[in-house]
Amino acid sequence: MKADYISRFDQKTVDAVISLREQGLGNRIITREAGLPRHTVCVLLRKLGYDAKHFTPETRGRRAFSLQTIDLVLQRRKEGVSNRDIALEAGMCQKSATQILRRHGFRAANNLPQTPSRFFYSQEVIDLVLGLRKKGFGSHVVARQAGISRNAVKRVFRLGGFLRHGCSGGGSHGGSGGPQVSVDISYLNLTPEMAWCLGLIYGDGHMANVGHQVTIVTSDKDVAEKFAKIHGRPRVINAGKYYRVTWTCARLYRELESYGLCPNKSDKLRFPKLHPSLLPHFVRGLIDSDGSFYRKGPGKLADLLAFCYACICGPFMQDLRDTMVEHAAVSESLHVKSRLQRDTPNRVWFIKYSHANATKLGHWVYDVSTEAIRGERKYARWSAAKDRVLWPSSRKQ
Repeated sequence: MKADYISRFDQKTVDAVISLREQGLGNRIITREAGLPRHTVCVLLRKLGYDAKHFTPETRGRRAFSLQTIDLVLQRRKEGVSNRDIALEAGMCQKSATQILRRHGFRAANNLPQTPSRFFYSQEVIDLVLGLRKKGFGSHVVARQAGISRNAVKRVFRLGGFLRHGCSGGGSHGGSGGPQVSVDISYLNLTPEMAWCLGLIYGDGHMANVGHQVTIVTSDKDVAEKFAKIHGRPRVINAGKYYRVTWTCARLYRELESYGLCPNKSDKLRFPKLHPSLLPHFVRGLIDSDGSFYRKGPGKLADLLAFCYACICGPFMQDLRDTMVEHAAVSESLHVKSRLQRDTPNRVWFIKYSHANATKLGHWVYDVSTEAIRGERKYARWSAAKDRVLWPSSRKQ
C-alpha cells in the first residue's frame, strides 16, 4: 500500500519532500515549496516513515522552522536579545520564538536560564539601572537617568534582587516615597555648597530611623530654598513659622553616617575632619542653623555686634572653638550653662564673642561665601555692624 501511494508521485517530488523534511521544515512550508496539498504532504510523509504530523524523528519539537532558524533564535537569546527582537530578525511571530526557546530549556518567555529579564532593553541600560540602584537612588531618579518608565525600572529592580518600594535585598532603602536628590551630589567629595549643607544638617538636621531620610527645619525661608536647590529636587514645606525640607536617599544617608551623624544626634556630634578651605563653609552652615549675630545690648552697646552659638555636645563645641581660634584668629571663649530638659539636667555649651571677635569670625565665614550658600538674614546683621568702631572717635590717642 505504501509503495502504491508513493508511486503516484514522481521521484523528484518525493526527494524534494524528504529533503525539506530532513531540514526540519514544517508541513506548511513543504506544501508551499513542493506545490502539493497539505493533506497530501502529511499522508506522503507518513508513508515515508515520518510518524508525526509536523516533526521528523530526529527534529521533534522544531515545528515549521529550519535548523538554521532555530540555531539563530537560540544564539540571539544567549546573547541577551529579547524575544521581540529575535522574532523580528528570524522572520517569525513572537509566540513562535517563545515556543522554540521553551523547548530548549528557557523557562520563561523573556528569561535566559538563571538570568534576569531583559525587558527589551540593552545590557548597558540594565547595568545603569542596577548600578544606580546599588548606590541608593530611588526609581524616580533612575528612570530619569536611564530614560525609561518608572514601572520598567521597578521590574528591573525586582529581577536584580531588589525588593519593592525601593528596598534592596540587603534591607537598605533606596528612597521611594519621598522627594529624591540629584545623582551628582555627594557628602564624601565635598564642595563649598555641600560643606555648607553639611553644617546645616549638623545644626538643624534630623536623621530618620528608616535609614534613608533626612530633614532640616529652619526659620529662614531662603536657607531652606537654597538647601533644596543644591540637592536638586526636594521641595520646601511651609510649617507655620518654620520651613521644612526633606530628601530621601540611602546613599547620602550612609555618607552622612560616615561623619558620625545618626538619629538623636544632638549629644553625639563629632567635629568632621575637613580641608581648611571647606571649614568656613561648614561653620557658616552651623551659624545659619544654631548660631546668631545680634546687637550686644542697650544704649551705646546697641550699635555693637555680638555672636553666640549653642550646643549640648561639649567635645564638639571644644573642637569648634579650637577651629575658630586657629583659622579665624579669634580669642578663646567657651561658657557652660545648665538647664532642665525632660527632668534631666543637660549642660548647654555656648561660644560667645563680642564686636571685634564677632567681626573677625564673620569675615572668615562670609568673605568666601556667595548668595547661593549663606543665610541672608544673619549675613545682613553682620554686614551692617562690621564697620562700626568699638569706641567713640573722640577718644584721645
